[in-house]
Amino acid sequence: MVTRVCGDLPLDPVGHSEVVNLIQAVEQDQTPAAAQLALPPAAWFPAWAAADRGAQVTLVTTANHPAHHGVQIREVVTADEMLEELRSEIKGADLLMMAAAVADFRPAKAQAGKIRREDTPTLTLELESIPDLVATLGREKDAAGVFRIGFAAEDSDLAGKGLAKMKRKGLQGIVANDISRKDIGFGSDQNAGVVIFSDGSSHELEKMTKREMADRILDLVVPRLTKT
Repeated sequence: MVTRVCGDLPLDPVGHSEVVNLIQAVEQDQTPAAAQLALPPAAWFPAWAAADRGAQVTLVTTANHPAHHGVQIREVVTADEMLEELRSEIKGADLLMMAAAVADFRPAKAQAGKIRREDTPTLTLELESIPDLVATLGREKDAAGVFRIGFAAEDSDLAGKGLAKMKRKGLQGIVANDISRKDIGFGSDQNAGVVIFSDGSSHELEKMTKREMADRILDLVVPRLTKT
């Protein structure tokens, strides 16, 4: 049985979270709320699935989630906050599931006040890269005994691109899904994909509900936790 799970969530094979990185230091309350509107309701299914199996789940998230037994919620706003919270929660965890799509870049600095259109005919933004959260955590000693699962949203060659991403990020497994299909994924309560493990095995996941897919992923992962 999984005893402790943590992850950067909403934990959804096709869902994503908008980690907010502010351009200007005004109207901050409205900006995160606007980002949260894009989150699919199914985003918390895998967290619920793990908790329903008796796991103690920590949900590190940018979104508001309904309460669920066995799930502790840690709300964050920025990618840096998410990384620090994950560093704290990963200690003693059995499983880390990294499903949130954190942006690749963010503004290098925030304007102290409002950026006024009448004073700014053109605007050039300088961007800086955001740390790769799962790769960063994988290099830290507290993650050494934690089974780490990532997610890959791809439009072609799911197995090949998923395998490459898994190796690049130092994961024990990855779930890849096809974002080119209109009948699954974003805007749907159905999903499909492939689960690939570092031992070379792979498992096709046929079209099913997102809650069923969450349970199927855990069926494949849980027996491997004692092997890390």
